Amino acid sequence: MSLTVSQATLRRSNRWKLAGLLALFVLIFVILISVENLLVSSILALMISYTLGPLVNYLERQGIGRTLSTTFVFISIGVMLGLLGLWLFPYFGETIPRLQADMPRLITGVGQFISELESRVQAVAGPSQIWILKPKSKAN
Repeated sequence: MSLTVSQATLRRSNRWKLAGLLALFVLIFVILISVENLLVSSILALMISYTLGPLVNYLERQGIGRTLSTTFVFISIGVMLGLLGLWLFPYFGETIPRLQADMPRLITGVGQFISELESRVQAVAGPSQIWILKPKSKAN
């Protein structure tokens, strides 16, 4: 016994599937937006999966199991990050105290730069154009 399904029934079925899929995407999006940490974690997980997936797939094609491939990739990345940290921590240990000592001078320099820039804009644009830089005052 063969069943024939009309084109209208197929279209209606496809519309319901599409509506359900869109509703599912909207629900997932709302959940991700309402929980900020979940959104950041999900995006980070997608990025890690997207970038490490090809390496895991390559190792799997070479005959290593997927679980072992994934474990190997994560351990390798952990070791690399650890070595990078061992290499960078002494540098940051020397640089941060110098930055703290130079911070007042740097802040003063930025303030002077902004003042000079504002005076140059006034000289070029004229006093009638400086309204761009100043906030509007409320008129009564």
